Amino acid sequence: MTNISRTAGGRVEKRRRARPWSRWKLSSVGRVFGAFMSQNDSNREFERVRQHAVHRENFFRLDFEHDGPQPALDDVTDLKGRQSWAEETAARSPDIDAPALCIRAQHFYFELDDEPVYANHKYRCSGRILCDFDPGSPEQMLLLDGLGRREASFRLDDQSLPGEFLGRDARGHDSVVVKNVTFSVDTKQTKFSIEVCEGENRPYGISGSPFTVDWLVQAQGLDDYFGGGY
Repeated sequence: MTNISRTAGGRVEKRRRARPWSRWKLSSVGRVFGAFMSQNDSNREFERVRQHAVHRENFFRLDFEHDGPQPALDDVTDLKGRQSWAEETAARSPDIDAPALCIRAQHFYFELDDEPVYANHKYRCSGRILCDFDPGSPEQMLLLDGLGRREASFRLDDQSLPGEFLGRDARGHDSVVVKNVTFSVDTKQTKFSIEVCEGENRPYGISGSPFTVDWLVQAQGLDDYFGGGY
């Protein structure tokens, strides 16, 4: 078989005589099959990446169907139009609810007040759930008000935390604190999760969840008794 290589703009192109398989791939049936296989390859790659993730349940994929051929990756024309199309399509997709729930939960994080106290064979912990938006900002109020209207709640492991979601702590415009929390764990390596639960939807962990006391103490520098100076 003739194999002629030539360069064009730094790219090597090979001309080969058409094979029956090549002709089949160019047919309408072949193109449909090729698109199907390409989608399967994409699905397999996504699943491979997801399998290596620490929190696999926080990986989401939104597949959109184009009316015509998909634009090339290096085609930068009409980017605003494509962005608008992608946003509108995502907003109408029933698959958007899960990532939206996850993203809202990720706006919260947890900090210990101090090193836990060991008593009665358990570590007594106290801390705060905080919001990463600026205190009193429109974004913070919109998030908290929306979760309050949906009667959302925080959940520590399988236990729902008492009190309204938008409690007194969250209403202060000078604070990022949303809720104060006290609990006990058996060891400093015991994992515990803090999640946001919205109605009948599955709960999603706040940023960093699940935690261990050891990890929080080190991350916050609570065991740095000398201030970390050199």
